[in-house]
Amino acid sequence: MARSYWEEKRQRKDRLMKVDGHDVLRENNYDMQQGGISVAVKEKFKRKRRQTAGEDYMHMEYCQICWDGGDLLCCDFCPVALHPHCLGLSSEEVASIRKWGCPHHSCSVCQRNTAAAGGLLFRCEMCENAFCEDHLPEEYEIIGECQHFQALGQNHPKQACFIQCSKRCQQLRKDLDPVITDLMDRHIKRREDAAAAAVAATQPPVEWGSAEQQQEEGEDKGGPSSQGRKRMPSKKVAEEASPPRRMSARG
Repeated sequence: MARSYWEEKRQRKDRLMKVDGHDVLRENNYDMQQGGISVAVKEKFKRKRRQTAGEDYMHMEYCQICWDGGDLLCCDFCPVALHPHCLGLSSEEVASIRKWGCPHHSCSVCQRNTAAAGGLLFRCEMCENAFCEDHLPEEYEIIGECQHFQALGQNHPKQACFIQCSKRCQQLRKDLDPVITDLMDRHIKRREDAAAAAVAATQPPVEWGSAEQQQEEGEDKGGPSSQGRKRMPSKKVAEEASPPRRMSARG
């Protein structure tokens, strides 16, 4: 199962193609209707901005080891958050950390990082463990994409395949389903509210004496136009709805 997932992820298209018997790079196979290489190729290979933890997505509210809340150390590269004491870290060690990657970014057996492991690690969505293909445990179950990380706003990382690494983690996912579902629902709603407030903040202000303002004044007095109409949130509401900036440790 892991092999088929691995092969699918690593499958690459041949960069060369035959044109009139000659080898030509696929990226150079364009016509003028496509706008030339400046448009056809640049659009195709345009890179997306890498997401930033704590800004583009939030961190977990629970420790990925014990699944309890409290003071958590947040990963700088993914939504994972862990208790320092669950990691065996002292307060002095935590205070000295400037940038920290959680255990999900290296194999828990051989300690190889993603690049050294061939570009893909199998990360357990219910605990702190991750594995390269060579050290996958016997009882693992492939999940693919982590839904509760995506609910926090993270795009699924191409260099990861999520699993449940043991029978214990598989049972834990069933036991914690209400907790995880609640977390997902709350964060999805929070993101939707923030997006709606941000759109509302871009709306132009109502001019004094305009027909729209007169209509709103009629609504304030309980006029017939008040039915089925809502006031737009202010800019202050949009700012308050924005996610807080990331911190190394959070409560």
